[in-house]
Amino acid sequence: MSDITPSASAGLGVNKKSASRYAAYVFWIMFGINLLNYLDRYVFTGAANIIAKELGLGIDQVGFLATAFVFVYAVGTLPLGIWADRWNRKNIVAICVTIWSLATAFTAIANGFVGLFISRMVLGIGEAGYYPAGTALLSDYFSRTKRAQVMSRWTAGSLIGLMIGFIAGGVVAGLGYGMLLAVFRGCCWPFLPTACANQGVTRRMKRR
Repeated sequence: MSDITPSASAGLGVNKKSASRYAAYVFWIMFGINLLNYLDRYVFTGAANIIAKELGLGIDQVGFLATAFVFVYAVGTLPLGIWADRWNRKNIVAICVTIWSLATAFTAIANGFVGLFISRMVLGIGEAGYYPAGTALLSDYFSRTKRAQVMSRWTAGSLIGLMIGFIAGGVVAGLGYGMLLAVFRGCCWPFLPTACANQGVTRRMKRR
């Protein structure tokens, strides 16, 4: 016979249901961030030709711009992953989202190779910290029996964003460089409120 009274049992059921809904809410916020993460990363790649033409960049310089992001991302992921295990993950996610938002905004006003190079490096810093912290954050909300499903759906968000980024970059580039700049300026704004929203969404996170 259970030692839990009917009223207490009912209360536990309500709490579990509420926790499940909150975990789903956190997942969709993180899914949206992940989609925007990869969209933002690859829209530049899709429009690389028109950017190079308008700013007078050579093929080698376009390669350096791509390398700047990848190099910083690869090197930064390691220490930022350690940071995610030692500090509040919700704050790390919010900080990283804000960093790459500002990097995206700076991309819109860069008028040469140096400005773009710096913006791509800063973008790499923001995105390098988001992924390890985001992965750990989702693991805090879902049991081991559901984590594989959750991570596969979260990864789908990145692939959808990648696809949209390539397509959007190519399509917008075809409309002209002025339109491309307008899109970069517009794309930076969704990240800033998302970063703020993430602070509130994950406020009740239980630290490991």
